[in-house]
Amino acid sequence: SKSFVVPVTSSSAAAVGGGGGDDDGDDADAVGVKEERIMWDGPWDAPSPDVKGCLRAERSQADFRGTSMYASLRVHQGRDYCRRDDVWGLLYVFCDLISGGLPWMNYALERNRDMCRKIKEIVHGERKTVDDDEADVKIKKEG
Repeated sequence: SKSFVVPVTSSSAAAVGGGGGDDDGDDADAVGVKEERIMWDGPWDAPSPDVKGCLRAERSQADFRGTSMYASLRVHQGRDYCRRDDVWGLLYVFCDLISGGLPWMNYALERNRDMCRKIKEIVHGERKTVDDDEADVKIKKEG
C-alpha cells in the first residue's frame, strides 16, 4: 500500500524527475533507505491542475504518532501511517462521543500503548485474549 502523496516539486519527489531538490539520480532518503516512488496525478491532492504528485512506498516500520486513544491498530503495530488510519481515528472519536468511552480508554490514560494495541487487536479480531502469545509472535514476524 502507499502512504502519502508529495508534490513533484519537493525534494522527496526529485528521484522521479520532479525538479525539486538535488537531481543526482539516487533516490535514497536522509537515512540511506531507497524508496520506490510512483508518479500519480490525484485531483484531490494537487493544489492546482498544473501540479502533479507521486506516491511514496510504505515504510516497513514507522514510529508511533498520535494518541493511544484514537490511533489506528496499524499505527500501534508500527506500520506506516496512511489515510485509512485517519478514518479509523475519526471512527474511534465518534464511538467515544456516542458511547462515552472506548474499551482501551483507561490504558490510554495510563499511556500504556501495548495494552491499547492488544485490546484493539481483540476488537479487530486479530487476537483472542490479552495474553494470546500467537498474536505477539505474528506481529514480531511482520515487523
